[in-house]
Formats: sequence, C-alpha cells, structure tokens
Amino acid sequence: MDVPLYRRLKNVGQKVMISARYYGVDMTVLYFVPAILSRFKIRKPMRIYKALSSQRLDARLGVDTAGVITPEHLDIDGIRKRQAVQYQPTGSLSFGLALANLPINHSDYVFVDYGSGKGRALFLAAQFPFKKCLGVELSRNLHRICEDNIGRLRSKSLKCRDIRSICCDAASFPIPEEPAVLYFFQPFNRDVFSLVLGNIRRSLRSCPRDLLVLYYHPGLEDHIGQTDFLYRVRVDGCAPGWDVLRAGLRGDGTIEA
Repeated sequence: MDVPLYRRLKNVGQKVMISARYYGVDMTVLYFVPAILSRFKIRKPMRIYKALSSQRLDARLGVDTAGVITPEHLDIDGIRKRQAVQYQPTGSLSFGLALANLPINHSDYVFVDYGSGKGRALFLAAQFPFKKCLGVELSRNLHRICEDNIGRLRSKSLKCRDIRSICCDAASFPIPEEPAVLYFFQPFNRDVFSLVLGNIRRSLRSCPRDLLVLYYHPGLEDHIGQTDFLYRVRVDGCAPGWDVLRAGLRGDGTIEA
C-alpha cells in the first residue's frame, strides 16, 4: 500500500473512532449524510449537524460548553475587553485528531488551554493521559461556568483526572515548569498573543524543556513566522487551519540559549 493512501485511511479511521467516542455511533454514521450534501454545496444540513453534535457531546459529558458569547457580553474590563474575541467552543473532532497525532507521550506533558472559556477543550484533552489539564480564562463568569462543569463532568471516559480552571490574564500566566502542550483556539487578538509569546519565551529561557504549541488561529501565520523560537512540526492528521510548533528547539534539537 502506498504511503499517501495509508495515511488517508489512517486519518479516516481515527476520525471515525474519535467521533464515536465524542458523539456516539449514531451521530457518527449520520455525519455522512450532510458531508455528502456539502459536496453538492448544500450546506445547511451540515450546520444543523454541527449544532446537534455539539449538544450531544455536552450531554455525554454532563456539561454545558455550547454556544457563542460575543466580547460585549463578557465580564472583562478595560483594554482587555477591546482585545477579546468571542467565546465559542473548540471544534471537537479536529481538536481530537490533532491531539491524537502529536509526537509526544501524553503522560509526560501538561495540557494548557489559553482562553479556556467553559472548558470544552479541557474535557476533550482529559480523554488523553496528560499529567494535568489547565485552563486559563480572564472572564470570571466563564471561569465559574467551567468550574461548575468540572464538578459535573462524567469521568467514565477520562484518562486525566487533574482538571483545573485558573482565572487570570493569559499574558502573565506562570507556565508550568515541565513539558507542556500550549493550546490556542482563537482566544485573543494579535496584541495579547504577542504578550503571551513573550511570556513563553521567557519561561523557556528560565526553565528549558519541551513545549509544543497547538493552535487554530487563521490570520496569525505571519505573526508566528516572525518569532525566533517556534519551529513547525509536521503532524499527519491535522485539519486545515491547525498548526503544531515546537518552542525553543533548534533544528538539531538543542535548546536555544
């Protein structure tokens, strides 16, 4: 079997397994109907399916993470309110595929979600055996919702039991001094992202270790490319718009001084 075909089949197999785990077998089978219709530019069934699958995921986990909250309805003050973007939950299937294909032993790493909102990415990441899953959220209301969700979370499928939400400014969040996956799903604008990248760089200099950056943030590719300590990592299975970078490692694998 040629390699490209093998990778495609592997990707399809992973999608089916992750979808069944998140949404159930019935929703996974049902996906193919709107997917086929989308190929004929009939897109409304796919929008309906995504809304239903989001509700199904919450129901299976026993939490409330669905919905969109615009910046004007977030309890954030001052300049950070102007720099905020709307809350919307992570795209579950694409996120699960990215985590499954990261070139790491998950149990050696901490997962950190910047702009964790109601906590969906934390609960999905906890289905992998990370050391712990930490959410960083500036909105006190979203932080409280996330904490309530953690208390209600059905733990049958979890492989990480240490899940926490931390209410603080992402730019000053003290990154754990151990290997970590730092996740960004369109959490804030370019100005805040620059401050966070500076914090990552300082943390790496202070405590050299392996840091991976997983992000979905169309429009910031040029910004990422201007850094001198982030290097793209090829990861099969990532959907378009998703990227994985290794922080602070040169091409030969040594830590930048």
